[in-house]
Amino acid sequence: FVDCETGQSLDVTNAGELLNLYQAQRQFLEESLHNLCRRRNGRFFSVGTDVPLESVLFDHLCRLGWVIR
Repeated sequence: FVDCETGQSLDVTNAGELLNLYQAQRQFLEESLHNLCRRRNGRFFSVGTDVPLESVLFDHLCRLGWVIR
């Protein structure tokens, strides 16, 4: 893999393993935050970066009753 900003060659042979570790850590942190919100009577909503903001606000959160149109 060549870094497009520096032109430096990078070894990505462990990329799959690192990605798995990242996903596991992200999921753990998300669950921890969800549990903290629940314990404090808060709300938690997780959404991917591929979902447009308008869709989050006007579709997902409206369906949950968190936002009123």
